[in-house]
Amino acid sequence: MSSPSEVNRLLAQGVASAQAGHRPQAYELLLSVVELDQRNELGWLWLSTVTDNVDDQLICLENVLTINPSNALARERLAALSANGTQPGSTSSAAASATATSRPPAPATLWPVVAFWVSISVFFMGGGIASLFQFAGMLLRARGIIQNLSFIQIAWLPMSLFFVVFGFTALSLAWQLARRRSGGYYGSLVFGLILMLLGPSASLVLEPPNYQATVCTGLMPAAAVLLTLASLAGFESRAKRL
Repeated sequence: MSSPSEVNRLLAQGVASAQAGHRPQAYELLLSVVELDQRNELGWLWLSTVTDNVDDQLICLENVLTINPSNALARERLAALSANGTQPGSTSSAAASATATSRPPAPATLWPVVAFWVSISVFFMGGGIASLFQFAGMLLRARGIIQNLSFIQIAWLPMSLFFVVFGFTALSLAWQLARRRSGGYYGSLVFGLILMLLGPSASLVLEPPNYQATVCTGLMPAAAVLLTLASLAGFESRAKRL
């Protein structure tokens, strides 16, 4: 469970981003605030200012009034929406309250993708750390003089670092997907497509080519990409459920 200090920190960052005109960043921060504290009056109020969707603005403001019926600013903004042709009564207070206290479940197709990126993270980080130890061993045998190493041996270091960085990236994708953040959705698509190209290519350059590995390294990220695409509704519902 998140602490009040964490909620306040996110709220302060979201308000600062909104005031600076960084609306997408403010939207993500303030959305996190109301997810962590669904009765955060200021979070809902500021969130209504950083979305262009009139229905979302309406729900945010009605959530504010559900929490604090005497909030004059929320009433003024609802009146302004009504003057522009939006009926405040179109979303009932009960529905607004339900919106503030419930979260649509993530689609079932999302969790296999999260598991895929966690396993990729473990594989790459484990391989990268093992490769770093191997490089350290080779450097010790060379008495710490890197010039005594061959080009292939020196290449172990950047390769190891690449594996570790990619492992952390995969773990970040898994976390963002579990939180249903748009960055995780698009990142899963992009990195899944990269793995679809790199995995089979690496298998085919082996002597002799490993066709079984080629099929596996191509199908697994392809399945992750397809399952990510199938999970789009979960990300849309998160954005529209304000």
